[in-house]
Amino acid sequence: MTRTVLRTSMIAVSLIGLVTFAALGLGVALAGDPGWPNRPTGAAANQPENWEAWAAANGETWKCVKIEPIEGQFYTMPAPDAGYNWRLLVVKAANQHDLYWNPVTGQQYQSTVVDSISHIIQCQM
Repeated sequence: MTRTVLRTSMIAVSLIGLVTFAALGLGVALAGDPGWPNRPTGAAANQPENWEAWAAANGETWKCVKIEPIEGQFYTMPAPDAGYNWRLLVVKAANQHDLYWNPVTGQQYQSTVVDSISHIIQCQM
């Protein structure tokens, strides 16, 4: 009985780790993702106004800013403007956009595919 429970627990932990790794490998951090349809992709994902419009179409008001170039492989999230909270950080590297929902001030973020960042778009609400 104890062996069966232990083996089942180990399998469950392994599956959770595999799903988490797969999600991060897709360039999407799942925590806080609202799952709205028609997310900006490709070249459209490189423009902050497209993220603002997407949020507005889904009932949220965002203020997004694009910052480039980014020196190094990490971006440290600054404090949002007074009265705002971070909603989304888009990290662009190579042909991929990594999405970090509800990013945390002071935390470092990076691309999941390469060691350099082309640009970031940070959105607050």
